[in-house]
Amino acid sequence: MMEKFNFIIRFFGKIVYLIVALLLISFAVSNDNSVNITLFPFPFELNIPLYVVIFVVFVLGTIFGIVFNKFKNKPKD
Repeated sequence: MMEKFNFIIRFFGKIVYLIVALLLISFAVSNDNSVNITLFPFPFELNIPLYVVIFVVFVLGTIFGIVFNKFKNKPKD
């Protein structure tokens, strides 16, 4: 009985993963315009696609949130 339940959970996990992957691919295809990124004190600028900027900001925000949560929930001595 438990093996059947684990199979169902893994199956639905793969379905959700596939849906998210398709949404990300469609997002990247629809946002392929280039944007200029300039950092004020530095004399260079980057010309990269919009979806790269959004994905990088999302990943950095996720990493920052995980690190902040780990330090917030750290047990005190």
